Amino acid sequence: MDSSKNDQVNVFTEENFRKIVEYAPVGIVIIDGDLKWRLVNERFCDITGYSKDELLGKTFIDITYADQKFVARCVPEEKREE
Repeated sequence: MDSSKNDQVNVFTEENFRKIVEYAPVGIVIIDGDLKWRLVNERFCDITGYSKDELLGKTFIDITYADQKFVARCVPEEKREE
């Protein structure tokens, strides 16, 4: 088997994905179906001023003003917590 093809396949690992997310110069989050953060990188923490532990399991609504107009447009009513 061609070793260069093998090397290309091995680049796409979960470990490499996590490194890319963690060291990205921009804030990156992964959310679940309930709009809760399941993964946040350090840059996102720097931007928001919260630690990973404080953010994981929360939504952007939890750290913003619930009355902001974009909330009504971005989040289905059944997903909003008052």
